[in-house]
Amino acid sequence: MSMIEKNELVKRLEHISHNSYLPEQDRETIKDTISVLQSMIQKDFRKTVSSVEKLRETISGDFYIVEEVAEMFGISVQSVYKWIKLGKIHVEQFAAPGGTKYLIPKEQFKTPKYQKQIESVKRTKEALARVKPVVDEPSDLYPVTAEDDMEELDVK
Repeated sequence: MSMIEKNELVKRLEHISHNSYLPEQDRETIKDTISVLQSMIQKDFRKTVSSVEKLRETISGDFYIVEEVAEMFGISVQSVYKWIKLGKIHVEQFAAPGGTKYLIPKEQFKTPKYQKQIESVKRTKEALARVKPVVDEPSDLYPVTAEDDMEELDVK
């Protein structure tokens, strides 16, 4: 019996347990049954949470998500999906709310082919971070409006 079915049964039994026509002993038996079912639901819930946590650990340890691969290679998320479609990278698919999700095994990127690209992207990002201008006050920058353009063209 699934957790949802158990919850539904608990609701029905709670409704029945309030029936004043039932003998007190039957109502007590129903209440005991409800307690047992609620205990089973809690155990099922803890198992579900535990398995989700284990899955999360496995995913973070052995897999990348699409966004991580995009950042690693300095490309767009759409490009990663294109690579997946073309079979350039291997993925494990699973159905999730909102559509298919992809987990990308980390192991495949440990080859020299990918390592060179990853290192190149890292070096480029580091170099850009060093030369990126810092603008404290944009004193030399002025807003341009359509009115300014019209004056320059002597149009009004």
